[in-house]
Amino acid sequence: IDTDIPGNVTPPPAVGLRVNEPMDFTQKTLMGGIIDLFQSTLGSFIVPFKDWAASVDNLLGTRIFMEVYTNTQTAAGKSLARAMPWLRKLQEVEKIAKDAKLSRSDMEMVFDYIETRSIDDLLGSHLKGKGPLKSRSATEMEVSSYELLKELDIGTQRLYEYIRIRNQLFWAEARRLKTNVENLDPTIKRAIENEIISKKDMTPNEMAGVQIFDFVRTQDLNDLALDVVTRLVEADRGGALSQVDFAAKNKMNAAQIRVANEIIKLQDDIARIPDIPIEDAQLIRGYMAHYAEQQTASPEGSILNQGGVSRERQFVNSMIRSGETNVYDRNPISVTSRYIKNAFDAVEFNDAWNSAKRYVDNELGGQFGREGSLASWVAKSYLNDIR
Repeated sequence: IDTDIPGNVTPPPAVGLRVNEPMDFTQKTLMGGIIDLFQSTLGSFIVPFKDWAASVDNLLGTRIFMEVYTNTQTAAGKSLARAMPWLRKLQEVEKIAKDAKLSRSDMEMVFDYIETRSIDDLLGSHLKGKGPLKSRSATEMEVSSYELLKELDIGTQRLYEYIRIRNQLFWAEARRLKTNVENLDPTIKRAIENEIISKKDMTPNEMAGVQIFDFVRTQDLNDLALDVVTRLVEADRGGALSQVDFAAKNKMNAAQIRVANEIIKLQDDIARIPDIPIEDAQLIRGYMAHYAEQQTASPEGSILNQGGVSRERQFVNSMIRSGETNVYDRNPISVTSRYIKNAFDAVEFNDAWNSAKRYVDNELGGQFGREGSLASWVAKSYLNDIR
């Protein structure tokens, strides 16, 4: 659009959703607020960036507008369009809870009911879907590793802590010596390990458990997954209940059971959509709980990180990167809303966002000075907001 101002060309109007969508739901419920946010207030995140991009002179403004703004807005609109019917279904589930006057603690009980599995449930059988995974049964190596840890009579938390501290100290020492962890002198590694063993008073059995963890983490997760092994151990040592026993012990009412079953069905139905990168919603729930509990800053920094391709792990990794794992949130409605959003973002939005981020980092940042330029700073702020 020619504004008659020399050297100034304004980009065309924004492509994407209307900013002033009417309110479809009252904001008296969690899902009503979430849906209104997606439909009506998303513009508050994007309009300042759109106006800024439009005001930048000529070619640069057009490229920022197209490479960053338009591409991500189109992708976000597609993701939202696919997510909205499922969010509406989730709102129907929330209405069941609201009509039954389920309290916050009642809903947290629903969350725990969905998560709980006894050791017998997890061991299941050699039939697919009867163990901790729906996509396969627990392997013989996973069961053997669990049994070894059981014989050692040790918990997993101290093993997690030891490995985390060890890895952090290895990394810090390698950085100090301007090398990498793989090239650290074995003598230095042993000295660091001995110091941790002494300070944490690690027992011989616990160190044997660390060796088992270290071995498992070198294997392909599709053959021997540490998250399966640790879940078996934790269920056994913690006396985890089956869902039936959990419901009976906690005197759950029919409305709570119904809400839980509806949420499980909704999550499983989404996982069955062909292009959604989830095969096992139950596994997603397990990953989310672990990563949130361990306060993992990055997927690569998790104790559960190991080689092999897992669509579920990639899915949860994207949630970690966008800051959507919350150890304190045990409301199954809000947890499921994030699950829905990320399911469709993984298909429709994430590639566009990553492409825009690369453009900002490599081309825009390189042109203006990576961290100091106004252009790259504003563009990065926009990308953080829209995600």
